[in-house]
Amino acid sequence: MVSRRLEPYDCTPKSRLSQRQKYQAGQRRTEIAAARHNSPQIQPSVQNTQAKSGRPEIMSLIAFCIWAVAANFAGMLPSRRRHWPAAYALMVTGLPLLAWVF
Repeated sequence: MVSRRLEPYDCTPKSRLSQRQKYQAGQRRTEIAAARHNSPQIQPSVQNTQAKSGRPEIMSLIAFCIWAVAANFAGMLPSRRRHWPAAYALMVTGLPLLAWVF
């Protein structure tokens, strides 16, 4: 009769394991499954996260600079209504722009 060496059973609740321990346990299970099936491990593919139209972070900052120049220009123009129409327009365009930048 052939005896196998058994590894000690870990009775630690999974909620007490750290993220690193959970990750290592998952990696071990993947390695065991790959060895069992004699198949190579499939590595996750890295997708290109850059947008097709260039760098989106640069485009949003350029749009913000144009908005800031427009706000300063609207503030320099003389107005009888104390600049409120321009302020409303700048708020309507500035909030989505702020969300795009951050």
